[in-house]
Amino acid sequence: MELQQRLKDLKLSPPSGSKTSPLAKNRRYKLAKNDLGLSEVGFETAGDTCTFVTDAHRILCGLSGWHRTSAAFPGTPPRLISGGRPKTTTSSKIAASATWTDDATLVLTWRYYETPHIDTLTCQFDGDGVMLTFLNSITAMNPQAKDLRLPLKGRAIA
Repeated sequence: MELQQRLKDLKLSPPSGSKTSPLAKNRRYKLAKNDLGLSEVGFETAGDTCTFVTDAHRILCGLSGWHRTSAAFPGTPPRLISGGRPKTTTSSKIAASATWTDDATLVLTWRYYETPHIDTLTCQFDGDGVMLTFLNSITAMNPQAKDLRLPLKGRAIA
């Protein structure tokens, strides 16, 4: 009985931070040419959620907890197996969270809950620009490694 209660109480808390920022606006950005083949990125906030939108991808993130969803975002989830990444992106089950670590920085955390992996996407806003940097769980454990996904840079669409 005690073990059942302990298992019931297990949880991973989302990263701490703020649910909002003066820069939390529903905006879209045109991306510079990139290896992921993405042309636009957007952020849509409503209530306790922030939806990350790129081209045909939508990842709904909880602002005060986790939101379970699935997505086939390019370059995810991180892989350890030999042979590298598959040629086509496959859908993964994700628990997603978003938090503002300061007024200009939105951090999205994607836990691939059928794997041991996590992706952290840091969105740095500066005027009409945004820069997105990726950090996967494998790279995070090795300070000498770099995430293979280069930062994405974008400008606000009028």
